[in-house]
Amino acid sequence: MGNEEKISGGENRPVDTGGQWSQHNRHIHNSQLPPSTPVQVTLNYLAEKTPPTPGTFAADLGCGSGIDTLALLNSGFHVLAIDKDPATIGLLRQSIADDRLSTMVQTFEELTPENLTLPNLAWVNASFALPFCQPESFDLCWQVIQKALPGGGIFSGHFMGPKDTWASRPDMNFHTRESIDRLFTGYQIVWLDETEKDGRTIGGTPKHWHVFSIVSVRAASPLMP
Repeated sequence: MGNEEKISGGENRPVDTGGQWSQHNRHIHNSQLPPSTPVQVTLNYLAEKTPPTPGTFAADLGCGSGIDTLALLNSGFHVLAIDKDPATIGLLRQSIADDRLSTMVQTFEELTPENLTLPNLAWVNASFALPFCQPESFDLCWQVIQKALPGGGIFSGHFMGPKDTWASRPDMNFHTRESIDRLFTGYQIVWLDETEKDGRTIGGTPKHWHVFSIVSVRAASPLMP
C-alpha cells in the first residue's frame, strides 16, 4: 500500500516490491516527489470551493511514504493515514509532527464494516493502493469507504485495468471502465483519466500499465447507502 512508480511520461506510481514495503516507502519518502495527480486535481478543485473548516477529516488509504498525507495536511485537513506496514507508519510519525495527523496500521482486508467504522470524511484518497486489496475483500473495503463518505464527500485515487501486466496476479483486483462506472454510481465525476502505455517499474522492469485515475464527488441524496 502507498507504493509508487514512475509511469513513462507521467506520475509517480506503484512498483512491485516483493513485499519490501518499508524499504520502498523510505526510498520514496527521501525522493521528495510531488503529490499524486488525483490529489493535485482535487486540490485545484477545492481551491475553487470553500476551504475545509477546522476539524474536517480526510483519510489517506495506503498512505505509504506520506507524500499525499502531507499534501492533505497542508491543505487544512485533519488526516487519518492508514497503511499495512508498521515501519512505514513509524517513519510517517517521525517525519510529520502535526497533531492533526492520526495513524492506523491496517490492511485493506481488515477494512470491513465489522472491523472498522471510519468517521464521516470530507475526502478519501487512495493513490495506487486499492488495487493491492485481495479481490475477495474489495467489496467490503469499498463498503467502508462508501459509508464514510457523506453527500459532497470526495474520493480520489487509482484503479488498475484488465490490460495491465499485473492483471494475472491473483492477489490484486482490477476493473474495467464499466465496473468503474458501477462503483461510482451516485457520484459526480470531476476528472477521470484512463492511461494505457508501456513503461517500467521503479526497479526498471518492463511493464504495460493500464490505470484509471479518478476524482469524484458523492451526490447528496437520501437514497444513497
